[in-house]
Amino acid sequence: LEFIGYVGFNDYPMLRDSLLDGFPALVAKYGDRAAQVAIEFYQEQRAASGVEEPYTPTLVAQPDAKVARADVRRSMGSLYGGAGHDAFLSTMAGYMTKRVMGQADEQLWDAMERDMVRGKACLVPHAGACGWCVLIASRGWDLDRRIESMRHDNCKCTLVVDWGDPALAGYDEMDYYRIYRD
Repeated sequence: LEFIGYVGFNDYPMLRDSLLDGFPALVAKYGDRAAQVAIEFYQEQRAASGVEEPYTPTLVAQPDAKVARADVRRSMGSLYGGAGHDAFLSTMAGYMTKRVMGQADEQLWDAMERDMVRGKACLVPHAGACGWCVLIASRGWDLDRRIESMRHDNCKCTLVVDWGDPALAGYDEMDYYRIYRD
């Protein structure tokens, strides 16, 4: 969100208008890259698991500009309401992370749903993850749950797809359950 520095905080209507155009474009740019990386990750995981049947996922994840604009409007509302500039920037960065990671999630789910060889998916929390993400991780492998609908602002946890047995060495949902419970 460096371009906010060019617009500044002296003119809120101009900042809002710039963000209403610029923020969806940034989400699209970085979300598209995240979705492409998700495809590469999917193919590498599939090959590493020894799946031999051919399958090539296609890029389908598309950002919703309306959602990104709603993020801007919510943030601008808090700025007009007296939120500080640092809080505003932090909120916008959180929305960016959520939207970009959400596109990667959507890409992985789509690839998994179209693949004839069904994999398993789980959420792997990052170090220091919040209790919500640890709770999701404690649920283990689940093909039907849409993780992106549970992803919160600033969430950097990773959706992982695997075909192995045991799947994903080192991942133990009971460990996450104990962490969450404690």
